[in-house]
Amino acid sequence: NRTWDTRLYGLGTVYYEPMGIYPGKCTSLKELKQGAHIGVPDDPTGYSQALLLLAREGLIELAEDADIWTIWEDVTANPYELELVQMEEEKLPASLEELDLALFHTGYGLWQGLEPENFLALEGKDSLAAEALSRVIAVREEANEQNADEQNATEGVLLLLEILKSNELKAFVSKQYQGSILILD
Repeated sequence: NRTWDTRLYGLGTVYYEPMGIYPGKCTSLKELKQGAHIGVPDDPTGYSQALLLLAREGLIELAEDADIWTIWEDVTANPYELELVQMEEEKLPASLEELDLALFHTGYGLWQGLEPENFLALEGKDSLAAEALSRVIAVREEANEQNADEQNATEGVLLLLEILKSNELKAFVSKQYQGSILILD
């Protein structure tokens, strides 16, 4: 809103696509060796998300105030002397043979033929990234202040939100995307 001088507000969260740690040359987090090459997204948000997941799994330590904008300088301990290899996220699944591990959103794996259960670790619905990066349905604030047509449109969006959170859609998404997309309550 600040950046674009808009007045949008969220009606509710819909879904989240979690990030997973996928095996490459290393098939288990317990087998991780010193100096392992870990593929991570090169975009700022994906990179931060990868750092948070690596920290959650005990592979690195982050400063206490680490948040969704975490950067390498926030790493306080790197006991495995991990070397992060940044690349476009959509290229990470195809690069698994060259890396020890790679972190990317589960949808990229699914779309490139990896089964969702292939991951070694997965972000949860309660992760900091899930809280900050979940997809939301938003409307203009003016819709509640202006004419009946815009209020009806907002009511239509509320109905859409209800449908998107329905048990039927949750079952479909669960089957179709095999856990790669999480519908949020």
